[in-house]
Amino acid sequence: MGFDAIQHYFSSGWAALSGQANFSWSSITDTLNLTVALDIVFVLLLLWWVWRKIRHTALAGMVPKVGLVLLVMFLAKLFGLIAVFYAAFAGLLVLLISIGAIYHQDLKKLWDSELAYAVIAKKHVMNGQYDVKKFVNELSDTVVTLAKTQTPALLVIRTDLPVSKLIANGTHLYAPFSKEFVLDIFCHRSKLSAGAMLIDQGVVIAAGSHLANNVPKRFLFSLNNSAIRDAANKYDALIIITHKDREDISLLHKTSSYTKLSSINLDRILKTILLNQ
Repeated sequence: MGFDAIQHYFSSGWAALSGQANFSWSSITDTLNLTVALDIVFVLLLLWWVWRKIRHTALAGMVPKVGLVLLVMFLAKLFGLIAVFYAAFAGLLVLLISIGAIYHQDLKKLWDSELAYAVIAKKHVMNGQYDVKKFVNELSDTVVTLAKTQTPALLVIRTDLPVSKLIANGTHLYAPFSKEFVLDIFCHRSKLSAGAMLIDQGVVIAAGSHLANNVPKRFLFSLNNSAIRDAANKYDALIIITHKDREDISLLHKTSSYTKLSSINLDRILKTILLNQ
C-alpha cells in the first residue's frame, strides 16, 4: 500500500466521521445563534440565583451536578448528537426529581423562611413600624446567649449614620432581626459567620462583611481590628463582639470601649445608646 493510498484511507475516514457527527464550523455557526446565546445567559443567571439561595444548605452540592448535565446537553446540541442530548435531558429530569425527593424538607424550610422574612420585613420595617424597645431587649438577650455558648460573633448596629456602605464583600440579606436568625448564622461556620452582621433599624441588611475592601485575609473579631474601629469612629456604629472559648462581651461605640460586660451592664449600655435612657 503506497503513501497516497494510506493518505486517501485516513482522509475518507475523517470525512465520513465528520459527516456523521455534523462536526463542521458551518454547523457550529448555525447552532450558535442569538437565541442560543440568550438561552445560555439566562441559564447561567438562573444557576447563579439558585446558588445564592442554597449555597449555605445541603443542596449546594447538587448544583455542580446539574451544571455538568446542562453542559453535556449543550455540547450534544452543538455537535448534533441528538441521542446524547435526549439522554442527558432524561438524566436531568431524574436528577431534579431525586433532588426534590431527597431534599424536600430543606426546600420547604428555605421556601417558608423566605416567605416569613419577606412578610415580616414588609410589615414591621417598610411601613415604619420599628419597635426600638423590643429590638433592644431582643438584642441584649441574643448577645448574652452568644456569650454563654461561647460563640464568636460580630454585630455592627446603626445608631446614627447608615451602615449600608460597610457591606463591602458581605452578603445582602434584608431579614428581620431575631435571636433565632442570628444564632443560626453564627453557630454554623460559613461565609456569613466569618464577618460582621450589619443591623439597621431592626433589619439584618448583610452578614459576612469585612467592613472594608482592603483587610487582611484573616478577619479578627477584636476591638483592635482597624476596620472595626473605623466603623465605630466614622459611622458612629455600635460594635458588639462575643468570643470563642470564653464568656466575654466586648462593646465599642465611638471612642468608648467596654470589655467583660455582664448581662446587666450590657442591657444598661444598650439602652443608653439606642434609647437615650
